[in-house]
Amino acid sequence: MLCSTMMKRVCMLVCLFLLLIGVLAVSAEEQCSLDGSCSNVKPLKIVVIGASDGTTGGLFTVKALDSGHYVTAVARTPSRITKQHENLTVATGDVKHPLTLVEPMKGADVVIGAFGHRAFSDTFKTTTLYSDGARAVLDAMTEAGVKKLIMITSSGTSYMPGVGIVWDFILRPFMWRF
Repeated sequence: MLCSTMMKRVCMLVCLFLLLIGVLAVSAEEQCSLDGSCSNVKPLKIVVIGASDGTTGGLFTVKALDSGHYVTAVARTPSRITKQHENLTVATGDVKHPLTLVEPMKGADVVIGAFGHRAFSDTFKTTTLYSDGARAVLDAMTEAGVKKLIMITSSGTSYMPGVGIVWDFILRPFMWRF
């Protein structure tokens, strides 16, 4: 039972991720054939907040670039974004400081909010990062004139090696009930 519940949640996250990529990949001018190949794709200008390597935002950035889009990857520590691509711009920004987000957002078609806690220990602390961060992102979007926002997270869905049996078999399954 535990295994099937875990798999359902992971599959749900993967499906959501693919749906988001699909939504971004299709435009009004696009014609797609049954084999999945598309023509007349209009590349989007995407801002990914929380795009550090190894994170959901980092994975999203790679997929968006591979799909031919222009990406501005925003992170508190830009050196954590090591991907190199001709359509990639790396910028410094922090959801705790909305003014740092305005410039990277200018001219964007859509903003992807993929920010979250980096440290596992922060998982158990009370936080307003997501609510305050979303508010800051919306304020920056208003200032920059961007109208579309997609928020994504993989919090609580991934396997974290080394955190122990208490997390794997007691805490995580308990948290998934709510």
